[in-house]
Amino acid sequence: MAAGVQAQSLFVGGGVAGVREQPAYALLSLHGGYALSPTLSLSASINNVLDKRYYARVGGPNTYNTFGDPRNVTLVLRARY
Repeated sequence: MAAGVQAQSLFVGGGVAGVREQPAYALLSLHGGYALSPTLSLSASINNVLDKRYYARVGGPNTYNTFGDPRNVTLVLRARY
């Protein structure tokens, strides 16, 4: 089992306060895995566990304002021969 945190402090897009601001935020991620047999394993990753809404990119009032990824899950089943 593993956990990760990605955090960012207040960010002001375009350098002008009040126009486009990104408040401070923190994202939590979890990862775990299990060996089902000597040749078969299963792992899961959950990103943005708390489903925070944030900007991945902050620009000006009308451009380059891109929301970050919502909560997402990845499952991996791996077999070795």
